[in-house]
Amino acid sequence: MAYNDKLSKEHIGEILGGFNTIDVLHHFTSLFSFNGQTLDTALRNYLSVFMLPKEAQVIDRIMEVFAEKYVLDNQDGGKFPNKDSAYTMAFSLIILNTDRYSPAIPENKKMTFPQFLKNNTGIWDGQDPPHALQEELFNAIVNNEIVFRRKGDPDKRGWIKGIRANNYYQTRRWLVLIGNELRWYRNPSQGTDRVGLLGKVLLDYVRLDSDKTTFSVLNILPKTFDFLIFNQRGKETKLETLELQFFCENEQQQELWFREVSRKCTFNNPPEFTVNGRSQKLVKMKSKKRMMSTSTNTAAARKM
Repeated sequence: MAYNDKLSKEHIGEILGGFNTIDVLHHFTSLFSFNGQTLDTALRNYLSVFMLPKEAQVIDRIMEVFAEKYVLDNQDGGKFPNKDSAYTMAFSLIILNTDRYSPAIPENKKMTFPQFLKNNTGIWDGQDPPHALQEELFNAIVNNEIVFRRKGDPDKRGWIKGIRANNYYQTRRWLVLIGNELRWYRNPSQGTDRVGLLGKVLLDYVRLDSDKTTFSVLNILPKTFDFLIFNQRGKETKLETLELQFFCENEQQQELWFREVSRKCTFNNPPEFTVNGRSQKLVKMKSKKRMMSTSTNTAAARKM
């Protein structure tokens, strides 16, 4: 189940969360290695292969087994004194993640860091967890959602500070990466409909650039490219720009967005091909002349 991506993630979650399949859950979890990983990273890796059921009792059972394996893998230099503390913190991160990214919870009602600290009071063998550790985990969730993905769900979503291209400027917007498109909305959305859609850009034949808290979409050639904006009635208008900038809240958020969007850009991911049984990648355009020169020299050498 852990390595077959054709199995339904929802069905795997149901099996793992069953009352009579606790042995299966333990064996499934034993296949993972969390050595050296932060708790949120381990949780992301664990939940990437199955859909966490919604029932609190089932989540509780799965998190308990996860925490036990996490502490076992990090006995040397681990940050958690026992599995109970890791279990409670893992559950706390799930609650924070749900609170932070639920469209049903208004922005002014989202969990704050002091509230997160309060939730974790006394879980460290009767003491409070280290403040620095809690801050690290809180920021990890706030800057990067743990996505419980179903088929058709976006690859990444979240708030950014703004978007700019020429005279077009948008303040704080909900950005969604889905397929090979970046879409932005006024309010949280899964990105699968046009309700509230403000704009979008295709990631075909473009490249990315970045600078601290900003990442930009540019044409692979030194010329303009198109993106679309939409009015309240859904009518689209095509705009041209040399650069479409996306402003993030901080450098960590920018790095996470840049990494995910890069995977969808044709230019940032040269296609692979096989030569004599070895996997090769096409080099970027800026190296093309050097490649042609090398090929010409090699051909000439062979003739000699």
